[in-house]
Amino acid sequence: MRLFALCKIVRILSQIAIVLMVLLCSPMISICAETETQAKSSQADIIRNAAAEGKIAFKLTTPEELKAVPGPASKETTESDGGMEVLDLSYSDIRVRFGRMRSYSTAFTVLWINVKGKSVDIGQEKQIVLQNEDDLKKFDPKMIVEFWRQTAIQTDVGLVINPVGFIEAVRKLNVVESK
Repeated sequence: MRLFALCKIVRILSQIAIVLMVLLCSPMISICAETETQAKSSQADIIRNAAAEGKIAFKLTTPEELKAVPGPASKETTESDGGMEVLDLSYSDIRVRFGRMRSYSTAFTVLWINVKGKSVDIGQEKQIVLQNEDDLKKFDPKMIVEFWRQTAIQTDVGLVINPVGFIEAVRKLNVVESK
């Protein structure tokens, strides 16, 4: 009889131990899951904020510059699309597409960004504003000639013969058009 009672007590204690283990471990599991979710959403917020602040801009931001913001991508793929070469960077819930003309050896520049399936405004509908001389290297020669032509037509800066003068002329044009 005593052996039967002892077995019954051991069985009840093992069941209590299992219940206690489940109760004690479940908060730890939810904390880990919550931290992972916060990291993913903060990465998306970082991209949105950088775009809103102009740190990520249409046709000006390179893959290297973008990767400095949220970190390295989980997947990178390159493909051809007509006369363009396209680079896709994928993060957990972020997809970024870069492009460049195949016939020129220019850098890839950002074309669009989707966060959780929604487009992020990176200035596709706005005029491109060059920030420095290095921005000129990101464009194919045809685009540079078009910038040059528009600048010569729409400003009174005279003949633009160097990159610094060209950038200043484009900035002047942007100020004039925004008024």
